[in-house]
Amino acid sequence: MRKIAILVIVLMLVGVVFLSGCSQNTTKKEETKTPQQLIIGSWTRTDGRVLEFYANNSYYVHYNSTSYRNTYNINDTHITLYILGRGYSGTYKFENNNNTIEFTESDGTTKTYTRN
Repeated sequence: MRKIAILVIVLMLVGVVFLSGCSQNTTKKEETKTPQQLIIGSWTRTDGRVLEFYANNSYYVHYNSTSYRNTYNINDTHITLYILGRGYSGTYKFENNNNTIEFTESDGTTKTYTRN
């Protein structure tokens, strides 16, 4: 009789723990953003050149009091920046908690921009 009472108490405790939600995963998973979402915003290079990317695949280059509106395409590993109708392709990499982006052009030249 005593074993049955202990078994009932244990089953009740397990039931209470289960029903109270302790078995649920309460850790929030950080939302994963696409490259298209991460690149949106304003980025500055050490020479003062500023790139402003928008969600509609357009971007502006601001440098020496001149601004140009252009378009871009980005996927998981490559980016193509269109400047005055000509496409420049290369790879990119987000660093420093997505606050720095490093562009590597097809000729190997690397340019680093910091999020404003």
